[in-house]
Amino acid sequence: MDIFEITDDSVNKAWAGSDGYCFSMKDYTLKNVSELSDNDIPDNVSKSQIMVILGYVPYVTVTDVEIMRAFIDTINNKKLKGNFEKVEDNDYVETFWKYCNIYPEISNDYGDFEHKYVKDKIVDWCKENGINYAIK
Repeated sequence: MDIFEITDDSVNKAWAGSDGYCFSMKDYTLKNVSELSDNDIPDNVSKSQIMVILGYVPYVTVTDVEIMRAFIDTINNKKLKGNFEKVEDNDYVETFWKYCNIYPEISNDYGDFEHKYVKDKIVDWCKENGINYAIK
């Protein structure tokens, strides 16, 4: 039985926040989408349709803003949560790091949270796609 190993590398690839990777159901590895050939794609079929036909599944992606919003939701500080509810996505990262300097509970716990959050998203993605996995 094939096993997809969830490692620091696979976490980093999910964290990229882009659609740059896909998963091969044939050999249980991650592939860089840019390395896949466009040669045999008919004009009326999208690259994502061909990927599915060839046994590739788009890999999960997680953005910094998604992780930061999820982290803020875990904090027991209504004033802080209220301040972040008003922040737009394009300003979120900069605002988050500014608040890290003011509120130590953010900077103290964020590192562990972000890594676990991405791993959990990968586990959910594996379950949704019927992929056997192990956390390394």
